[in-house]
Amino acid sequence: DDYVPHIFSDNELELIFKAADNVILSDKKADPYLVIEFPVILRLLYSCGLRIGETVRINLADTDLENGILRLINTKGDKQRLVPMSLEMTRILTEYCLAMGIFEKTEGWLFPSSKTDSHISGRSVKNRFDKILKDNNIRLANRKKHERGPCLHCLRHDCSLPQLQIIYRQFNGQT
Repeated sequence: DDYVPHIFSDNELELIFKAADNVILSDKKADPYLVIEFPVILRLLYSCGLRIGETVRINLADTDLENGILRLINTKGDKQRLVPMSLEMTRILTEYCLAMGIFEKTEGWLFPSSKTDSHISGRSVKNRFDKILKDNNIRLANRKKHERGPCLHCLRHDCSLPQLQIIYRQFNGQT
């Protein structure tokens, strides 16, 4: 009840998404799929208000790209929900699925791991996001007792349509 999310400034969001689009893996233990998956995962968190755990566990069978809908199963509180995506997010996810070679598949993870038969780990996404925050000096000075500060979860509290349009254009190399 006391949680106060960090609301990223437009400048911070621009830095975050630009860095996400230019991820270079230097850790040999890191999943190489992260380079492709990370920018899309961040955009889903931001544009659809998703949590990281439910995002990495999306199954291809629960992805309706034709209608721009995600079906989330077993989310917080053991609930299910349908999540509509904007046209821009649906296009990004379609391009991602084509690039990953999973566009017409109906079984498997939307964000698979290259190292296991499972999905990419939420921890690896969080670690990459934390690195981006650190590299771009995005932090909360004078943090109050119940303020978590900038974190991956805060993206779900922070979407605006003009910013989403900017992010879509950046993703498609139009800026």
